[in-house]
Amino acid sequence: MGTSVTKSAPNPCGSKSDGLVTDPSRLSHEKPYRRNSGKAFLFCYNMGVEENPMKKEKCLPLQMLKLTSSKYPSAWSEIESARENKNWPDWCYVPINRCLTITMASQANVFQQVQDAVLMSALAPWRISKEIYVFDNELANDLYSQPLDKLPTVVFERLPFPAIYIQAPGLGVNGFFVSREYDVKNKAVELRFTFCNNTAEAWPAFIAYDSASTIKDAVDKMSLGRENPRLFDLVKKAMQLVLYLCTSNPEARPRQNKIKRHMSRPKDSYREIRTWDVGLRYGAAIKQYKQTDKTHAGSHTGKRPHYRRGHFQHYWRGPRDGERTLEFIWIDPILVNADKVDGELPAVIHEVKDND
Repeated sequence: MGTSVTKSAPNPCGSKSDGLVTDPSRLSHEKPYRRNSGKAFLFCYNMGVEENPMKKEKCLPLQMLKLTSSKYPSAWSEIESARENKNWPDWCYVPINRCLTITMASQANVFQQVQDAVLMSALAPWRISKEIYVFDNELANDLYSQPLDKLPTVVFERLPFPAIYIQAPGLGVNGFFVSREYDVKNKAVELRFTFCNNTAEAWPAFIAYDSASTIKDAVDKMSLGRENPRLFDLVKKAMQLVLYLCTSNPEARPRQNKIKRHMSRPKDSYREIRTWDVGLRYGAAIKQYKQTDKTHAGSHTGKRPHYRRGHFQHYWRGPRDGERTLEFIWIDPILVNADKVDGELPAVIHEVKDND
């Protein structure tokens, strides 16, 4: 089922007893491997790229897409054919089970079949839209500190595209694909993450859920929290970034005004990619506040300006005994005692006065 990691490589995402790896960027790049950890297992694999994959392409997900296309030349046409007579919901572009039939036909190693199928199922929908979201550092850090909410899992249906690639500081990886997966065999729904490091190693994690559960319920049921705390923490951080993009008011601005894209016949070129900057104004506002905060440090003129952190908010709209819709929004930080700030107020942050 694959070879073990070399002795010099660190354990990914946990201690030795976890059987998983903590620092994907320092893994062995020679052979795929698998570590079992009870019911949950992590597989991490290398696509065979050079030590600095960004040097030539400057876009890791695109490079991984091209490597998969090279390895399985007929994959995308086979997936499109399968979608014409699919036995899975429309919201799922292609399930891992269907991708597994493609990898099984070309790959003898069973473990390699599975790991290639997982990556293929993430790349297939991303290949159509090619959307990359890059989070500002300040916004990402505020999102990471958000508590797990009793938010209905139906919010995951609001992903802006069937699959997206997200980059953010503080994760310890290059980025991750996220999409909704349908397990054809068990009729189960999952929010699936495929994390990638700078050498194109990738490894998956997922949150299984049903429409009646809350996000907190789904996360609490993850055995990963007990078996691999570090990977579990990575999943929770990634989920907060995803939730922000599922709100009705995310601050996201595309870098490109125009992109050349053929939805029915993707050419898999860099010009088809659209990159979104997420939270730039938010980050600028927080940085401006922090600079102002330094100038008021040590002041004895009463409470100095401070801000209340942003947070998620949700509520139901409509009659209790009728059809109701979920409203899910992000509340920006609130600047308190803003009248003590010299100059203009930071954008995004709202002004209030502390009545205490």
